[in-house]
Amino acid sequence: MTPPSAPTPRPAPGAVPPARLVAALLGAVALGVVLAGPLHALLARSVDRPDFAKVYRYLTLGLVVVTFALLLRPWRDVPRDLWGLRGPPGRTLGLLASGVVTMAVLLAALAALHFALDLVRWDRWDGVAKAEKRAWKFGLAALPFALVEETFFRGWLADRCARRFRPFRAAAVGAFVFAALHAARKSAAPDDVVPGVRGALEILGAWAARLADVADFGPSFAGLFLFAFALEGARRRFGTLSFGVGAHAAVYVLLQIHSALTDPTPDPALPEGVEPRSWLGSKWLYDGVPGLLLLLGLAVVLWPRRGTPPAVSPPGVPPNGPSPSP
Repeated sequence: MTPPSAPTPRPAPGAVPPARLVAALLGAVALGVVLAGPLHALLARSVDRPDFAKVYRYLTLGLVVVTFALLLRPWRDVPRDLWGLRGPPGRTLGLLASGVVTMAVLLAALAALHFALDLVRWDRWDGVAKAEKRAWKFGLAALPFALVEETFFRGWLADRCARRFRPFRAAAVGAFVFAALHAARKSAAPDDVVPGVRGALEILGAWAARLADVADFGPSFAGLFLFAFALEGARRRFGTLSFGVGAHAAVYVLLQIHSALTDPTPDPALPEGVEPRSWLGSKWLYDGVPGLLLLLGLAVVLWPRRGTPPAVSPPGVPPNGPSPSP
């Protein structure tokens, strides 16, 4: 008698072939190139001289997010912990504060080192005024911004990667995506591009060139990668995004305040307007050897020890473990 054949495995909810997903994301980027010019012209009717690079960046980001949502439909398989938003009772505020304090201490140590080695100086002209303005601007947005990014990168994306890869590889994939996307900054776009398809392609080309420029973007990429890797470890160790949200919010606002209060010490060997950078990093602190070592140490401390069950359950397993057999 022929034994019954095993049922064909059903794909995981929301599973999409990688080739289809990549094609859809490239289509979203291309659509952003086409629509950025008309959107900029529409905004120019009510806003004085809108920045075309910002318009293209946020439009493309929105199209990519919509593409992700339509293809993967994350609402169909929401986990019990809401991608890390729902953590162990009574620990949210404590872990949030711990994340803020941890990054504040690390950044203060790096800033003190840069001052001691005369890499930066106080901006005595308008540093305080700039810092006050940025404290309000970035301080009010820090927590919502960190909450959204952590929910996506260390929450939903981390859970998706965990379905395909082992923990370290899954964290590395998520950290790579997080760091690579930071190449698309407004400051890296060409100045005074003509709004339209050609201008959008110039901006896109500049971002791609920055991502491939190891000498310029490489140190920043490494720092962002290690930061993301450490926060993924925090989510696994604590079973919640709270520590990561606090750490992310602190970095978001404190780096801006430090940048406002200081100026790099001029280097006569460099052309005017070019900020000096050495193996110790730039005034953004995390892109030098000391910053990278501190972030690496943070990742080592936060990742769960081998043999200790992580606080985050594997996809498809309830947070309290599998249900007992009857």
